[in-house]
Amino acid sequence: MKLNFIKLIFGFCSLFFVMNAFAIDGNELMSKCLDAQQVADNQKDLNYSTAVNTGFCIGFSQGVQNTLQFFPKEAGICFPKDGISAGQSMRIILKYLNENPAQLHQKDTVLAVLAFKKAYPCR
Repeated sequence: MKLNFIKLIFGFCSLFFVMNAFAIDGNELMSKCLDAQQVADNQKDLNYSTAVNTGFCIGFSQGVQNTLQFFPKEAGICFPKDGISAGQSMRIILKYLNENPAQLHQKDTVLAVLAFKKAYPCR
């Protein structure tokens, strides 16, 4: 009985995080990634909130990048042969968000793809 309760709680928590991940727009992504950048640059202390935001931003940017590397021709994105670091990936997305404030209403994944496409177009 206790194990089933733990599984149920874990399921609800997982669902909550998955649903939140799908609801992120550019404004929220920018907020999370700004925290990550400030932590990386030692401009902000690492606490629970900044740790969560940093983990989300780095994980998100790496996840999008890794997925796009499977479909470079279809995406029109040609990453460098040596790859890019997690920090560089995060900064590319942040730069795009800062330069395109009128697009922040769009989904996080759309904006990340556009950021990588602008940074690494296939020639």
